[in-house]
Amino acid sequence: MSEVHVQRSLEDIRLEIMLLAAEVLFLVSVLGAIILFNLDVYSQSRKLSLSAESYTTRSRCLNRGLPRGYKGTIH
Repeated sequence: MSEVHVQRSLEDIRLEIMLLAAEVLFLVSVLGAIILFNLDVYSQSRKLSLSAESYTTRSRCLNRGLPRGYKGTIH
């Protein structure tokens, strides 16, 4: 193999490494975006469920004439 072929193969290897690094970076960023999106959706659904929980507890307390901040057990 001549020096020109060795130089070209080294350039090809460098190019492949750069492309592989770019693909890995892209996949990591996509995975990060998916994780952040799922965390956001989870927190939104958690807020909605807590909001619905407090609404049903509050309406039960108000229907029974208990104070609004009452935290005891409701029978």
